[in-house]
Amino acid sequence: MARESIHSMKAGNNKMGEKQKSQIFVTRSPKCKVKGKVIPLVDLELNGTGIISHICGDSKIVQRLSDLGLTPNSKLTLTRKMHNSGPLEVIVRRTTLAIARDIAANIFIEVKG
Repeated sequence: MARESIHSMKAGNNKMGEKQKSQIFVTRSPKCKVKGKVIPLVDLELNGTGIISHICGDSKIVQRLSDLGLTPNSKLTLTRKMHNSGPLEVIVRRTTLAIARDIAANIFIEVKG
């Protein structure tokens, strides 16, 4: 009987220990008002400039982008677009970064106009 309860606990711990993908949605402060339209980074024109409005995605991706300086209210310039499924090159905080297109689709930019 003791062996069964230990086995049950181990099985229960494995279920609890499984990593679950959590979605994180980083937004601006409620005090900030959007003054322009918000578009995904992949739709920004070449040499277009905007302000990061929010980022959606897996917690690890959002954290990594944040570590690289891609945070809400940061100014961003799109400097290069590779072919169809290639990465995008952006300048943020005087740093040039290459971002995969699927990740860039979850970065939303506020553009004036």
